[in-house]
Amino acid sequence: MSLTYITRDGDTLDYIAWKQYGAATTAIVNALLAANFGLADLGPVLSAGVSVVLPTIDADTKKATTQEVTLWT
Repeated sequence: MSLTYITRDGDTLDYIAWKQYGAATTAIVNALLAANFGLADLGPVLSAGVSVVLPTIDADTKKATTQEVTLWT
């Protein structure tokens, strides 16, 4: 069962990553984007009520434990 975060007006992925995982690394933000298809289309500042799936992150390395998507190479 996946955990979800329901956004408040003005939330960003960096803020959600920091609040939920204690860090806002590129790997964590990429994992959030990979777990939430279409989330990037909503823009950098999210409105209230958006459901964001929280992927499993390795607590020691702060890296996603699933495959990550790279938007730019």
